Amino acid sequence: MEGLYRLGMYALGLLVAGAGLGCQSKPVPVLPRVAESVSPYLAPEGSTNAFDTYIRAAARVETDDQRGLVRVSFTPDQRAASLRRSASAVAIAARGTAQRMVYRFVPVTPLGPRPNVAGWRLIGRVMTWRAEDAGAAANYGRAIDQWAIATKFGMDLTAGSAVEASLGWTIVDDARRAILPYLPRMGAAQLNRLSTVATRLIENRPDPALAFQHEGENHRQAIQALQDAATSGRGEELTARLGTDAESAFRYLKNLATNRPQDLPAYFAGLGQESAQEVAEGQRRVAMPVAQRGAWPAPPTGERPWRRFARLLFTAGRPLLEITDRSLARTRMLALHARALGMVKAQRRAPVTLPGSGDNIVDPYSGLEFRYQAEKADYRLYSVGSDLRDDGGETDPSGMAPDLTLEDVSAR
Repeated sequence: MEGLYRLGMYALGLLVAGAGLGCQSKPVPVLPRVAESVSPYLAPEGSTNAFDTYIRAAARVETDDQRGLVRVSFTPDQRAASLRRSASAVAIAARGTAQRMVYRFVPVTPLGPRPNVAGWRLIGRVMTWRAEDAGAAANYGRAIDQWAIATKFGMDLTAGSAVEASLGWTIVDDARRAILPYLPRMGAAQLNRLSTVATRLIENRPDPALAFQHEGENHRQAIQALQDAATSGRGEELTARLGTDAESAFRYLKNLATNRPQDLPAYFAGLGQESAQEVAEGQRRVAMPVAQRGAWPAPPTGERPWRRFARLLFTAGRPLLEITDRSLARTRMLALHARALGMVKAQRRAPVTLPGSGDNIVDPYSGLEFRYQAEKADYRLYSVGSDLRDDGGETDPSGMAPDLTLEDVSAR
């Protein structure tokens, strides 16, 4: 909440500054800074914080496997090469998954790079390959270990901003898809261990509100970059990064700075208020099931000359909600599926009710228990999905709609 307070006080300061500028003849006002310059985070030597270990792992893989960093797809030979080149970095990151994690977030400007993200993406990919390869070799104990490492790594990254959190959930999803084909071949004890580990990882994941808090810090950097561009008149690099929609928005802002500079404080106050509202709404929504959220609030009424910048700079958290809901639902279902399948293996009969308790059996969409039916050794487990309707487990080939299920993956 401290970030929201700072943005509110910033907006108030801008309005006060604007009140004292009305009688001046077009000098560009000195606007109060909303964000200070930032430097890349440097992991302290000897730190046992998992985040610092992940920083070191990213730096290592960026040195050891530069080709793998930029590849989107991999041939078998390229995959083997990246597995080999990234081995040291992945080992470092794997050690981090056993440590306590405190995310040391450093905000980024719209023009700044995203430190560590490329390295973390490759590390997560290689971790997933390791789980997949262990399963293919029928080494299911190792497959579970490697899946757990990848899942913990991914979940830890969800404490970043929208970019890092989206990457983290992608790693969680990839790791789940890697191990799913091998569950039918596992023994009851292995399935129970997988379920127990999955439940623990979900329960101990970072607070999802952190991603929206950190998005707010990125917002402040963006507002500061806009202020600097408006008062200097040099916004070409910024608008080029944001796209064509930003060009007309910046022309308006530049004209405002030239002809009506006394209106700049109110402009940036309005922009700051919308950032605070977006962050608060994201944090509110991520704390409740989809069924309780309702429609996203409409933008404020009245003239909003900053509306394009608000849309371009402040809405990255919205798709993160959908990503989080879907990945959390499927990872909870993975834990329940493994437990139920383990009981079938041991007792030749599926559990009559969901084999879990508390939040672990709650569908993030409905806020109620996952849908579950069992008869003898057969069972069906699914989420109502984003449309919030129970379609009896009917879904498309992706398992996404109308109901959400675990991915339909065949054994490799």
